[in-house]
Amino acid sequence: MKKKTIGLVLSGGGARGLAHAGVLKALDELNVQVSSISGTSSGAMVGVLYAAGVKPDNMIDIMKKTKLFNIGGLSFDMKGLLKTSSFKKIIIENLKVKNFEDLNIPVSVCLTDFTNAITVHINKGPLLDPLVATCSIPLIFTPTIMKGSVMVDGGLLNNFPVEPLIGNCDYIVGVHVKSNRYTKACKN
Repeated sequence: MKKKTIGLVLSGGGARGLAHAGVLKALDELNVQVSSISGTSSGAMVGVLYAAGVKPDNMIDIMKKTKLFNIGGLSFDMKGLLKTSSFKKIIIENLKVKNFEDLNIPVSVCLTDFTNAITVHINKGPLLDPLVATCSIPLIFTPTIMKGSVMVDGGLLNNFPVEPLIGNCDYIVGVHVKSNRYTKACKN
């Protein structure tokens, strides 16, 4: 009997994206093997780290040590308030691989092509630029230029990139960490 494949979708959500590490830790403890991952923004970062063999507990340690909003990274080119050097540093220091093809688990990273106002899914070639771009919230972080297009946070147009997994997995598990609604405090 053929083993069933499990795809994992990881949404964006800024700092809340670290919750994905907890989900991955639970899947590891249950011996659930993920066969492919699709993620955007912080979900893409966590998904790529996991696919590269970084353990969920180590991801938490990495994020505790990292200062994403480092004031020394101010950008003065008016494309964004902060440079993306903090993302690049995380990637370079913690990934032993440089290309999608070198990951232990196939990953698709969702980006927003701001120039053409479309969602783009990348799963081949170098990891650095797509991973930096998908974490680049417009106006906060400087965008990444790829093949002449301005690429930014994938969550801008698609915060739950399930599309690359549809038809390619027997089961899809989705983890969405960003609220889509405003909540009001309940009065007793």
